[in-house]
Amino acid sequence: MLERDEVVRAVSAPAISGPRLALARLLWLAHIAVLLFLLVGWALPWPSAWWGYAIGAPIVYVGWLVFDDHCWLSILEARLRGEPITIERADAEGPERRSFVGETIHWATGWQPSYRTANRIAYGVLWTGFLLAAWRLVRA
Repeated sequence: MLERDEVVRAVSAPAISGPRLALARLLWLAHIAVLLFLLVGWALPWPSAWWGYAIGAPIVYVGWLVFDDHCWLSILEARLRGEPITIERADAEGPERRSFVGETIHWATGWQPSYRTANRIAYGVLWTGFLLAAWRLVRA
């Protein structure tokens, strides 16, 4: 099973263990579940999934606005792990903000998108899925 610890190697965080690590891993799994739903929720065959997407997408967006383009799940997980939201990358010109979407893309494909590119992908997926879910609700 993929561990969240394997996704980000650029961060040197203090080692954590016990309940705090278990909670951070559980939070990471919940974040993955949300990401998977945002990728495919609009395509599921149930109207309840479309409603969940149509209601959930604006809530996710408001969270991104409130937390300066970070998901509250990312912030909470980073705090549990003692990791910063901004990291230094060898290939970057300076500190770059962490992106859950960017880290997940890097894990899945080996390609490391910039923070800006990862944000564009995240917003594109969110609003495309929202429009498709809304379209399916209207046509149902």
